[in-house]
Amino acid sequence: MRLLLSTFVGVLMTQTMALESFVELDTAFLDLKDKEKVLSGAQHFKAHCLVCHSMKYMRFDGISKQAGIVPEAMPVWDDLSWGGHPPPDLSLVVKRRSVDWVYTFLRAYYIDPSSSTGFNNLVWHNTKMPNPFAGTQGTQVLMVPLSTLKADYGTQRWSEVLELDRQGTMNGEQFDIYVDDIVNYLAYASDPSTLERKQLAPWVIGYLVVLFFFLMALSIVYWDEVKKKYYKEFG
Repeated sequence: MRLLLSTFVGVLMTQTMALESFVELDTAFLDLKDKEKVLSGAQHFKAHCLVCHSMKYMRFDGISKQAGIVPEAMPVWDDLSWGGHPPPDLSLVVKRRSVDWVYTFLRAYYIDPSSSTGFNNLVWHNTKMPNPFAGTQGTQVLMVPLSTLKADYGTQRWSEVLELDRQGTMNGEQFDIYVDDIVNYLAYASDPSTLERKQLAPWVIGYLVVLFFFLMALSIVYWDEVKKKYYKEFG
């Protein structure tokens, strides 16, 4: 029952997140086995994100420590910070949202003079989070009316409705890799034991298979003895 409830909640959250986005979510390229990529993402996170966001569940992780993501470097906000909207901890953001959601969100900012930050986002519209990559990616402008996107949620890619207005320090391909590395680190951070579990899984399954046949053989021997004893006494 609990598993069924968890599955239902997960599906409901996925549908809700899909409705939030005006555009189709891109697919991130995850490779958690690539420790260099995860470390690179952690270093990028330290440089760009740790100023505002903490990673409080990664206090004892080796990769995070190597990248400088340590408790003393993490910001601490009270509930009144940022107008009552303090930047959230991102340790579990991939679990709460999804890998593809975060990957697309970080690349789908566009200039919006009506926003308090000067930017808006096609994945999370009216987000309070400022554009962290305006200097890296550059700035983008919306090329179609927002009403058009609202009328047809999630059918276009963000790159089809946004145009680069000012080039940043990276080109498009470099920036995509940069963000993909960050997302790989966030995916790793949401469950650092993933690789260890996958490595242990074949051994656990193999053990259970061997145990099953052993117990079956034991059961056959046991009931055979029971039958012999029964026939000896009553047969």
